[in-house]
Amino acid sequence: MTTLYVIGNGFDLHHGMKTRYADFGAFLKSDHCELYRLLEDYFPMDDADDFWGHFEERLADFDADTLVDNSEHLIVPYGADDWSDAYHHDYAFELDQVVEALSVQLLKAFAEWIRRIGIPVPSALTVPPARIDQSARFINFNYTATLQRLYGVPESHVWHIHGAAERPTDPLVLGHGWRPAPKERRADRLDPEREDTRVLEGAAILDRYFDKTFKPTEQIIADNAARFAALADVDDIRVLGHSLSGVDLPYLKQVAAHVRPGAAWRISSRGDPSWLQEQFSLFAAPAVATYWPLPEV
Repeated sequence: MTTLYVIGNGFDLHHGMKTRYADFGAFLKSDHCELYRLLEDYFPMDDADDFWGHFEERLADFDADTLVDNSEHLIVPYGADDWSDAYHHDYAFELDQVVEALSVQLLKAFAEWIRRIGIPVPSALTVPPARIDQSARFINFNYTATLQRLYGVPESHVWHIHGAAERPTDPLVLGHGWRPAPKERRADRLDPEREDTRVLEGAAILDRYFDKTFKPTEQIIADNAARFAALADVDDIRVLGHSLSGVDLPYLKQVAAHVRPGAAWRISSRGDPSWLQEQFSLFAAPAVATYWPLPEV
């Protein structure tokens, strides 16, 4: 039997690691308070638990309209008595500063945070270890080296599908799964013959936010076609601590499409089993999964 493990954040949480997105939020509030303030200004954070519980998906909820409202006073009429050439760029500069912070700087802060998280040594565990087959293969959606450090899994067996924190030059992938259609893009909804060029430039900057924070799942799948094809002999899939969230379903569909027909799936997660079965049916129907609590899988 050839076994493949699919590892999600619940696996690290099981080992007492503070890897929730809510922990990232606390880090931002403490170490990057200005960035946190921008999140409060431009994302729906009335329900903080919901926002951080679905952080990647919520990145698609950027309130560009509020940013425009807060910045349009910088579009000074061309006939103003105190006109300055600097007014050509003030509006775009303001939008660009916010977009850069909420995309590039946010990802840098995320990388800084995840690389600070410590991995417990085996003697310090307060929970039973999971039953891990070191000879199996692993698709790790986490950025941490918990498998290698705690369980002695060879690095060559672990595919960090979104990057590895222990490799300083590894780009870490984080983002939402929504990409606006051409007609939904702000710049494409404007008439270039009628609009102020500053408004047009600002619209393009706002559209770039969604491009910069989009998780390029299709490209990652295409770039790793050989890795997915190599799963053809897998007949035992064990999902440990993965929420089966929508943003990652395309990867799981690829796994289901490439493993042996009739392969057995066993899912261990803190989620509700009935909801997990519903999610599972979205990418592996008509296959059936069984559910086990950690560390029994």
